[in-house]
Amino acid sequence: MELRPLNLEDENVLQEYGSFTEKHLFHSLKWLRFIAGSYNYACEICEIREGDRRIGYFPFVTARKGPFRVLGSPIQGTGTSYMGPVFTAYPEMQEKEFVELLEGHFRIYSYNELAFDDPGVEQSLLPYLKGIGFEAEEKTTLILRIEFDEKNMWAGLKSGCKQAIKKAENSGLRIVYEKDPGWVDKFLSACGQVFSKRGYSSPYTKEVLENMWSSLYPDNLCVASAYSKDNEYMAGAIFTYSSAKAYFWAGASFPEYNRFGPNNFIHWNFIRSLIEKKIPYYDLYGANIAEYPSIARFKQSFGAEFSTYYKFCRSNTVLVRAARELYKQYALVRRKGFRALYRE
Repeated sequence: MELRPLNLEDENVLQEYGSFTEKHLFHSLKWLRFIAGSYNYACEICEIREGDRRIGYFPFVTARKGPFRVLGSPIQGTGTSYMGPVFTAYPEMQEKEFVELLEGHFRIYSYNELAFDDPGVEQSLLPYLKGIGFEAEEKTTLILRIEFDEKNMWAGLKSGCKQAIKKAENSGLRIVYEKDPGWVDKFLSACGQVFSKRGYSSPYTKEVLENMWSSLYPDNLCVASAYSKDNEYMAGAIFTYSSAKAYFWAGASFPEYNRFGPNNFIHWNFIRSLIEKKIPYYDLYGANIAEYPSIARFKQSFGAEFSTYYKFCRSNTVLVRAARELYKQYALVRRKGFRALYRE
């Protein structure tokens, strides 16, 4: 078994990879190019070979953060939910051999991160990754299974969610699916108002959002905005998707408009669009009940169910371990600003 770098200059190779990852958004060339263009990180793809046949791909991101070299699949801070190796079919694979192969790739870096798109692969590799020093942090998200019937999906909403949607409709709110990047400034203004009151800067920048738009729209990106009957911008949400799954990427609303239910209205209309597109799953991403109970309840109100996955990480030096602990404390303080982004 070996990892062999893909020739990213070969159009036939890229077309074959693109066809395979059509259902795997965060493995796609578009997403990798978004990361490279937005964060100035290097993105690479290796094919996983066993003898003379390809059994999968392993895309990853490398970066230098201060004195440290980092390899992640995905890498924290890029808005990438999952990545890791993905296989053309479940091979009759020896997990230990594969993890040893990854170890040879990882050990030259100061810090490694992994989060798998495929729960089956995650579970099969978990004990072997722990065996080479990876910590496994259990994470929780909320996933909504899309039934291709609007009446059934409406029936699955909690009563409070239905009331908020009806209030939005009765108040004359309308949803606009953006067709040009003019939404970016309005969205950032909503984010900025929320975060500035708490002494934080917005986690999003104009450069990143505009690059996301140019990289992913229209095939893998949907931006929905809620406007009042007087044409005031009230709230917005960014969704990404492939043919297999959609993801909630970011959202923001002006607090004074939350009583009209714009966030519920946006998500419900997006769910309706998933019914039309025949996309079977919607990952509302993130369900930290302890830190953000109102956001978790908001996502649950659409009928989404809890799902767990693991984020794997390994610090390869004592200095990196110390730096990581400091960063975790900083990130915890920063994340508290997210609590006000959504209200029921």
